[in-house]
Amino acid sequence: MGFTAQLEDQIWLKSGSWKGYCRRLARKAASLGHAGCLRVLRELGGEAAASLAAADAAHGQTPAHSAAYNGHEGCLRVLHELGAEASLARADAKGWTPAHFAAGKGHEGCLRVLEELGGDVAASLVAADDDRYKPAHYAAEKGHEGCLRVLHELGSPLKKNFFLASDRHRPIPFLATTVVYVSPMGRCTHFCAAKSPPARDQLFELD
Repeated sequence: MGFTAQLEDQIWLKSGSWKGYCRRLARKAASLGHAGCLRVLRELGGEAAASLAAADAAHGQTPAHSAAYNGHEGCLRVLHELGAEASLARADAKGWTPAHFAAGKGHEGCLRVLEELGGDVAASLVAADDDRYKPAHYAAEKGHEGCLRVLHELGSPLKKNFFLASDRHRPIPFLATTVVYVSPMGRCTHFCAAKSPPARDQLFELD
């Protein structure tokens, strides 16, 4: 009996779920940036290899979501290389793609990697979640100015020159579909531009 078969038998005896165990291994490796471990799972084949693109049952998230959330550019590249490219553009149970996680956590490098990979992966940079928010909206909400610049550079529909005048020391971009307003208490409120945009005199333009 080979090593993989022995390990599989041990897991079945302890937890009854070799598939679930492999999926947890893949997400943990990606979340901690261990690209080499992802390669090992691919080499083991079967459920271990399939786990690289598999989504968890609870949230619909893949190892690519874990890698993007934690800023591991190398893991994103390796997952694409090993055949899990579809997972890099996959939406979870809330409609969040790895791009939403990367933008919301301020990982500019991950956004650039996703764009470089092209196809549906690059298109996810402008994909909307179930609340119709795009990665740029989460970058603005969390104050990640670098991510906003990268997303605009890479083609995200962002009107870069308009900002809410209520917070000149930390201007918040006026996005194409959503305004993110930060109140004096630090709370974020979203305004759909079609419903309740700020008045023109509330905006100022940067050179």
